[in-house]
Amino acid sequence: MEWRITVWDEPRLVYVAVAKVANTAVKAALLESYVEDTRWRNPHAEDMPYKTAEPGELATTYADHTVFSVVRNPYDRLVSFWADKIVGVGWYRRLGALGFTRNQSFAEAAAVACGLADDVTDPHAQSQVARLKADSGLLLPTELIRFERIDEDWTRLQELAAQAGARPLKSLTPRRVSQRDAWQDYYTDEVAAIVAERYREDFDLLGYDTAFARA
Repeated sequence: MEWRITVWDEPRLVYVAVAKVANTAVKAALLESYVEDTRWRNPHAEDMPYKTAEPGELATTYADHTVFSVVRNPYDRLVSFWADKIVGVGWYRRLGALGFTRNQSFAEAAAVACGLADDVTDPHAQSQVARLKADSGLLLPTELIRFERIDEDWTRLQELAAQAGARPLKSLTPRRVSQRDAWQDYYTDEVAAIVAERYREDFDLLGYDTAFARA
């Protein structure tokens, strides 16, 4: 999550990154489309040639760019965090300092995540709107790509890049896909209630329903 906001002048796009919402795939597609010699390299590496921006520049310096982000149902996103970082290959030491433990149950990890505020938690468990909101309280992106229909929405972004006269924006290649059951299967009513409360702003501002049917 080193680069919150990256600018892509050729297709006139600005990407506002959110962890655990296809962030690696999106950055890889942008790099491979518009930067030479980046194919198959780690898009999070410190030497990646990103052009960054501050939120206040989006309405001025980059007013002719389309600002986009990818968003995800908060219930599903938290399961993805757990499957990758807690029981998958993505564990790292700072998670332990925050109260998570390696291979703990989803319910236990959810309780830890819901007890941590955005300014102290790990970026992968931070609320989405913490990354997406401007100081005014409004969302920075003008285009929201929904993870649940990502291929369809990404096609719209490819069309915007083409309208800008850019080289084609590549399709997304899934990265860091964890093997797990449907996200609904991990929730009890009690866990769903604390997650709905902790990520209330994500549900409200991004248009997701806190109610769900069992898979």
